[in-house]
Amino acid sequence: MDTNKPDSMNKLTAEIFAVTLQLQLKSPAVYLLLDETPLHQFDISNNILLAEYLQYLETIKVQLHKLDAAVF
Repeated sequence: MDTNKPDSMNKLTAEIFAVTLQLQLKSPAVYLLLDETPLHQFDISNNILLAEYLQYLETIKVQLHKLDAAVF
Protein backbone atom coordinates (compact mmCIF):
# COMPACT_ATOMS: atom_id res chain seq x y z
CA MET A 1 0.00 0.00 0.00
CA ASP A 2 1.20 3.49 -0.82
CA THR A 3 2.45 5.07 2.40
CA ASN A 4 0.94 8.42 1.36
CA LYS A 5 -2.57 6.97 1.41
CA PRO A 6 -4.64 6.59 4.56
CA ASP A 7 -4.75 3.05 5.89
CA SER A 8 -7.94 3.27 7.89
CA MET A 9 -11.44 4.63 7.43
CA ASN A 10 -10.96 7.12 10.27
CA LYS A 11 -7.88 8.62 8.62
CA LEU A 12 -9.54 8.53 5.24
CA THR A 13 -12.70 10.33 6.35
CA ALA A 14 -10.62 12.91 8.20
CA GLU A 15 -8.59 13.60 5.08
CA ILE A 16 -11.71 13.80 2.91
CA PHE A 17 -13.24 16.24 5.39
CA ALA A 18 -10.07 18.38 5.37
CA VAL A 19 -9.97 18.56 1.56
CA THR A 20 -13.68 19.31 1.22
CA LEU A 21 -13.35 22.03 3.86
CA GLN A 22 -10.54 23.62 1.83
CA LEU A 23 -12.71 23.44 -1.27
CA GLN A 24 -15.62 25.00 0.61
CA LEU A 25 -13.47 27.86 1.87
CA LYS A 26 -11.64 28.51 -1.41
CA SER A 27 -14.59 28.14 -3.75
CA PRO A 28 -18.08 27.66 -2.31
CA ALA A 29 -19.46 27.28 -5.86
CA VAL A 30 -17.17 24.32 -6.60
CA TYR A 31 -17.99 22.82 -3.23
CA LEU A 32 -21.70 22.96 -4.01
CA LEU A 33 -21.07 21.13 -7.28
CA LEU A 34 -19.61 18.19 -5.36
CA ASP A 35 -23.13 17.37 -4.22
CA GLU A 36 -21.68 16.25 -0.91
CA THR A 37 -23.08 13.25 0.86
CA PRO A 38 -22.26 13.08 4.57
CA LEU A 39 -19.56 10.56 5.33
CA HIS A 40 -20.35 8.02 7.99
CA GLN A 41 -18.07 5.72 9.88
CA PHE A 42 -18.35 2.21 8.51
CA ASP A 43 -17.12 -1.09 9.77
CA ILE A 44 -15.00 -1.96 6.77
CA SER A 45 -15.15 -5.62 5.97
CA ASN A 46 -14.24 -5.34 2.31
CA ASN A 47 -11.69 -3.30 0.42
CA ILE A 48 -14.12 -2.12 -2.27
CA LEU A 49 -15.58 0.56 -0.01
CA LEU A 50 -12.11 1.72 0.99
CA ALA A 51 -11.01 1.79 -2.65
CA GLU A 52 -14.06 3.89 -3.59
CA TYR A 53 -13.33 6.39 -0.83
CA LEU A 54 -9.67 6.55 -1.88
CA GLN A 55 -10.74 7.27 -5.46
CA TYR A 56 -13.12 9.99 -4.24
CA LEU A 57 -10.33 11.54 -2.17
CA GLU A 58 -8.01 11.61 -5.18
CA THR A 59 -10.76 13.20 -7.30
CA ILE A 60 -11.41 16.03 -4.86
CA LYS A 61 -7.67 16.58 -4.40
CA VAL A 62 -7.43 17.13 -8.17
CA GLN A 63 -10.24 19.68 -7.97
CA LEU A 64 -8.47 21.48 -5.11
CA HIS A 65 -5.21 21.45 -7.05
CA LYS A 66 -6.96 22.97 -10.06
CA LEU A 67 -8.32 25.76 -7.86
CA ASP A 68 -4.87 26.38 -6.41
CA ALA A 69 -3.36 26.52 -9.90
CA ALA A 70 -6.04 28.78 -11.37
CA VAL A 71 -5.11 32.36 -12.08
CA PHE A 72 -7.89 34.80 -11.38
